[in-house]
Amino acid sequence: MFLKPRKVCTVSPPLLARRISMQSSSSRSVAERKVVQELVKKLRQDLLQQYERPFDMDFSIYTPDLLFTDPMTQLRSRFLYRGMLVSIAAICWTMFRPGTVSFDLDACEFVEADDPESPGFIRTEFRTSGMTKWAPPDTPPFVISGIDKFHLVEGKVPGTFQISHHESTWDQTPQEVTDEFLRRR
Repeated sequence: MFLKPRKVCTVSPPLLARRISMQSSSSRSVAERKVVQELVKKLRQDLLQQYERPFDMDFSIYTPDLLFTDPMTQLRSRFLYRGMLVSIAAICWTMFRPGTVSFDLDACEFVEADDPESPGFIRTEFRTSGMTKWAPPDTPPFVISGIDKFHLVEGKVPGTFQISHHESTWDQTPQEVTDEFLRRR
């Protein structure tokens, strides 16, 4: 297998203090909380397989006009988002040693919005790593880590939710990522 996903979804102690639990007293109905928890579960499964099987992901959880932003990219549309993920998977398949690419989730949780009109977002902490094919064997892996927020909106069907904005922030600057990747050549 090309990827070695570590199926972890825990909350570290600092996050626990800030976490707003779906089980807490909330304005959401029990049915809505269950729908959101299913969405969190589906997103977690998709994220863990995104580099290995991007065509198996469920893109219906995203709105057609999805906005994606990260430190180097901004695009709008579910179609372009899917194309970006397939392109990243192709980069992993061609530029990284088989069996070295991993995507780890250290947190994956729903955070309710302060505004009762907004459903909130799903927050993940991620770490992507791998060994480029041209790096010497004793070189540490190439790593990008950070926090993703998947902002929710109510779906067209009452009581459902979709992701309208995937906002990704990195612990590294774009220049650090580029320099690290090129340094390994």
